Amino acid sequence: MGNLVSFMSANFVARQLGYRMTEGWSQGDEATSRHFRPPATFRERFEAVVRDVAALGFRAMDVWTAHLSPRWATPEHLVAARDVLDHHGLSVPSIAGSFGADRAEFDAACRNVLRHLAPGGVFVFDANTELALRELWVGGKVEGWADDVYYSWRHTYDEAAGLAYVEAYCSTPQGSFVERHAERGYAPGELRSLVEGAGFADVAVVTYPDGEPAGDDADRVWVAARRP
Repeated sequence: MGNLVSFMSANFVARQLGYRMTEGWSQGDEATSRHFRPPATFRERFEAVVRDVAALGFRAMDVWTAHLSPRWATPEHLVAARDVLDHHGLSVPSIAGSFGADRAEFDAACRNVLRHLAPGGVFVFDANTELALRELWVGGKVEGWADDVYYSWRHTYDEAAGLAYVEAYCSTPQGSFVERHAERGYAPGELRSLVEGAGFADVAVVTYPDGEPAGDDADRVWVAARRP
């Protein structure tokens, strides 16, 4: 049996912008999320994506979180997505994107995965820890050139909120733009507790990329857990 090739639905990042994404990834992400969030139109809009992917000959699709986000997905969204995917014969190897801006969103994302995994199925994700996000770059800045693109990325960490903020400035021959991102880090022990609390078993938290048991000094980790 050959390997199953899955289509990444984030390939459509600029679709809602008429493929004129001039302000970076966040522009496409936000426009897509606004388009797919309303429950009344979700099924029709999600099916338009799935139908196009199936027409290309794919039998699997990695669902990008702007198309179905833990931030706003309701049981109604999830049922509609499952019905559409089943109708077109597509499986979902992964949910692609970030989650966990707060503990409630993290828990909701884990529970949604648990509901749709088959018994014995494995949930795997990677995460930056609090330590990593506090110490992302020396001096809080990185800059340079990539071909003809100048970039300057700045990083700050809000101890009270527990959030890291990245401001990414890019200047290209076609113009410049600024992207802003926020991310919450979790300690390895907290990740284990949250995933177990969502109902998973056999939770392992290991260092990236070595796969050793993660201690408090880990900066990036893999988490793997099994649905009972």
